[in-house]
Amino acid sequence: MILAVAPMTRISATKDGRATETMTRYYERFGRDGFGTISTEGIYTDQASTQG
Repeated sequence: MILAVAPMTRISATKDGRATETMTRYYERFGRDGFGTISTEGIYTDQASTQG
C-alpha cells in the first residue's frame, strides 16, 4: 500500500512566499513515517492577488 499526503495550504511561508525551516520539518515527518508520495503546500506568487 502506498500512502500519499495531499497538498495543503497551511500559510507557513514567509511574506515573500519562500519556504521555511518549519515547512521542511513538517513534510520530513511524513517521509520518515513511510508516506510514498508527498505533495507540498501551495505558496503564493503574488501577494496582492492570492492572499485574503
